[in-house]
Formats: sequence, structure tokens, C-alpha cells
Amino acid sequence: MNTEREHAAFIYAFTAVTLDLTRSSQKPTTKSSPQTASTQITDLMRQSVETQQPLVIGFRPSILRATTSIFIQMCAMSLGHYDLGFFYLHEAISMIQMLRINDKTANASLTTAERARRQRLYWQCFIHERFMSIVNFSPATLPPHTQYPEEDMFLGAEIQQGWMQVIKTFCMLDASFIGLWIGDRTQVTASWVERKHRELDDALWEVEVSALSELQQADLVITRQWMRTLLWQMAMSNCLLSSHASYNHTRTLRQNGKIATLHVPYPN
Repeated sequence: MNTEREHAAFIYAFTAVTLDLTRSSQKPTTKSSPQTASTQITDLMRQSVETQQPLVIGFRPSILRATTSIFIQMCAMSLGHYDLGFFYLHEAISMIQMLRINDKTANASLTTAERARRQRLYWQCFIHERFMSIVNFSPATLPPHTQYPEEDMFLGAEIQQGWMQVIKTFCMLDASFIGLWIGDRTQVTASWVERKHRELDDALWEVEVSALSELQQADLVITRQWMRTLLWQMAMSNCLLSSHASYNHTRTLRQNGKIATLHVPYPN
């Protein structure tokens, strides 16, 4: 019975997040409006939560339950309910820690595919928490996994390579970055800003990303530009941008903007 409820809750959450991720690309019609979509997503989230097994004595965490929590978190964030998103993200993080996904010994007996699946789930929580720390000014609790996801024969090589680049990109939002972002920005130094900027301008990264699809490249370029704006914001709050640095940053922004333009497919 509990397994059936867990699967049903997952389906509700999966449907909700699918609607959420596709509604921005759909043309509005008289039958489907943004308000209607938001109402549908909210209702599906509610059904997912109400269907799940309560967290009482005897509860056992699972990969499916953790994934359901992540989907609910994504929808909550999209609807502007950051506090609710924070709660469900940390519910997922609590479950992956209970499952000891970051413990090599505990996962050694698993198949490579299952181990890779759990590693991807861990990294997904890591990425979502780093993003949450930026937009919600909340501390990050989950450290990077001890390794990147292992190769999974059930996933295409291009998907795995793209996923790896997303992970590497969000690893740049390390403890020092998050600490300075939500803490005392007077501690931001010019040398730290320059070092982080060099990380974002990694030449090897450009070579690796060039092998990905146009959509993947555009997503990664835009994400790195977003991170640059965060870095500049911290630098400007401490008056650390010189005219020479500003010129170099502007030139980089212009160059990467051209790349993004080239790799974003035009609508039909």
C-alpha cells in the first residue's frame, strides 16, 4: 500500500513539474492561461503531498520519495513560494543523507547504474541548494559529492557530458562564494574576485562545451554569465571594479553573448 502511494505521489509531482517546465514555451490560448496553469500545478502539488506516506515512526526514505520532494520544490520555487521550496529541498537532502549516498562503502554493492542514479540525485540536490542559497540568501549545507556520477549505459553520452558540465559550473559556487554572498561583503577582496573570474573564463571549459548540443551550450553560457553578474555585484558592493577590469569583463560578456545568440535556436 505504501509503495502504491509513493508511486502515485511521484506521478502527481512529475506531472506538476512537467506542466511548470513547459508552460513558458506554450502559446497562450483562451482555454489555457498562466493562471489556469498555476492552479493546475498547485493542485497537483497538493495531491502529491496528501498522497504520500506521513513521516512517522517506521518511515523509510527512498530515491523515489526524494525525487518527488525535488519536483515539489521546483514547482514551489517557480510559483514564488521560496519557503515551501526550501522545506521540500531539505526534505530531499535529509533523505539522501539517510540513504548514505555519499558513502562509498555503503554503495559499493550496488550496480553501476544504480550507483550512478544515486550520485545524480545527490548532485541535483547540491545544484538546487546552491541556487537556493543565491536567490533566498540561505546557507548551503550539502558538500560536493566525493565523485562525479559514474558512466551509465542507460544514458546517452551527450546527456552525461552535459550533466557533468552543469555540475562543474555549480561547483564554482563554493563555500567561500556562498559565505560572501549571504554574509559580510566587505570581506570580498580584489584577488578573490580575479581568481573567481579566471575560473569562469577557463579555456578548457570552452573546448569541452563545444562538443555539446547547441541548446546545452546556450544553457551553460547563460548560467556562467549569471554567475558573472553575481560576482560583479559583490565586487561593486565593495568598490573593487577598476576601469581596466570593467573593460575586460564587458568584452567577455559581449563575446559570450554572441556565443549564446549563435546557439539559441530561433522559434518557428
